[in-house]
Amino acid sequence: MKLTLTEALVKLKLYDKKIEKKYQTLSIGKIIDIQKGKNSKLLYSDLEMDNFKNEAKSYIDSIKQLIKNRAILKSKIVEANAKTKVIIANKEYSIAEAIERKNSIECDKELVRTLSDILENAKSKVLNHNQMVENEVDEMIKAQLENENKSQKNISKETETLREMLLSNKEYNVPICQDQIHKTRKRLCLSL
Repeated sequence: MKLTLTEALVKLKLYDKKIEKKYQTLSIGKIIDIQKGKNSKLLYSDLEMDNFKNEAKSYIDSIKQLIKNRAILKSKIVEANAKTKVIIANKEYSIAEAIERKNSIECDKELVRTLSDILENAKSKVLNHNQMVENEVDEMIKAQLENENKSQKNISKETETLREMLLSNKEYNVPICQDQIHKTRKRLCLSL
């Protein structure tokens, strides 16, 4: 389907608005969540883990697709007006393509920054909670040992197993999305 230059520019602005709206809705519970224990529910989403992973991946993929579609459209607009060629890293580009690639990389960098910020926020919540859980479990173990008249230096294997079980069921973790951030970062490094 051919577009006039004016129609293409209007469509380009629409892509920009959609991308910005997607960035604004990224949050814990949307693309990253926290899970208590290994087999329990997520804190911010009512979805099951597999459904949440699929939804998060789909949401990130939709952002990437918008960025890709925007890049394709912008490239066509610029190519229509530009004929000058340049060589960058032993590859020939029109000036318009080189400028657009730079802009697309900025969109990808913004996605990585936003995802990284959300991930760090989730990790901070996990760290704070897990420290609290570890202190709570240690207090429970200490109380049990005092009741059994044993010193903490003589913790039995059963007590250590109990401690590990309590921690694994109460600790939070950030189970998803880190690989998406790393893949996008890696792709950015390769394209620079």
